[in-house]
Amino acid sequence: MRIKYIAHEIVTEVRNLPYNIKNVFGWSRVLWNNFDWDHNYMLVILEYKLKKMKKYFETANWLEKAENDKTANEISVSLDACSKLLDEEYKNEIYGKFYEKYPISTFEEWIDEQGRTVHGMKSMVGEERREFTKAYKLADKTDKELRHQLFDNMRDNFEGWWD
Repeated sequence: MRIKYIAHEIVTEVRNLPYNIKNVFGWSRVLWNNFDWDHNYMLVILEYKLKKMKKYFETANWLEKAENDKTANEISVSLDACSKLLDEEYKNEIYGKFYEKYPISTFEEWIDEQGRTVHGMKSMVGEERREFTKAYKLADKTDKELRHQLFDNMRDNFEGWWD
């Protein structure tokens, strides 16, 4: 009986070999760009995994279609939040409005309060500083909301996504 089980395991591994090789190559693209201590890299890994899982549940036929669709939609919520965190387009929109009103100045030369000649960018003051702070807080708030959307959704649903 034990020999039959071992033979079955070997046959299963041989059958899975093409998929496993393809899977290793797919993950190698993700793993190649690993930078230790880069918090965004974790998002890259999650995005890749969530994309694969979403595709799987969209095409799976081992559960009822409604159950597969529900799972794919749950995964989409996390995937969308993860993708937004990675591409940071929301930050470009928020800061873009600020920089349209207050273009980034190039390095300049000016005289500071002590009468010294200074080279560089002038510090923001007054209304410009207040608006930048407002934009920064909005970007930070949006960032936190997306992280909560990603990780809270995963916390609440992930047990149904993996076996």
